[in-house]
Amino acid sequence: MSGLPAVLVCAACGATSGVFYDAMFVLRRAACLVFAKNSLPARISTLVCDILYFAFLTAYFLFLSYICNFNGIRAYMFVALAAGIVIYLKSLHVIVAFFVNKVYNKIEEKYKKGSSVCKTKKSAKE
Repeated sequence: MSGLPAVLVCAACGATSGVFYDAMFVLRRAACLVFAKNSLPARISTLVCDILYFAFLTAYFLFLSYICNFNGIRAYMFVALAAGIVIYLKSLHVIVAFFVNKVYNKIEEKYKKGSSVCKTKKSAKE
């Protein structure tokens, strides 16, 4: 496969990898809630999540290139992959990030007030 079908497959690969990116996004936001936002553990968790995302994206791209029988890996494939990622980030990720931020803010309010994030039966009675 080469030409336009390969470009479309690579763009779809980039766009669908956004689902995994959103999972890593939620983990990064959770780490910022547990640790201070610019602390070393929060930065390390961000780095680990980014490395996991790019490892997943690489494996996913190589799997699709094997399944679709690409004649070789060309530069335009990486451009199409990046375009697919940008399309995802500018469309569906904005919606998901909005809701993640809403939930994060609600949990952060309760966490900073001193109440437990996970209420037990005893703390609910008090």
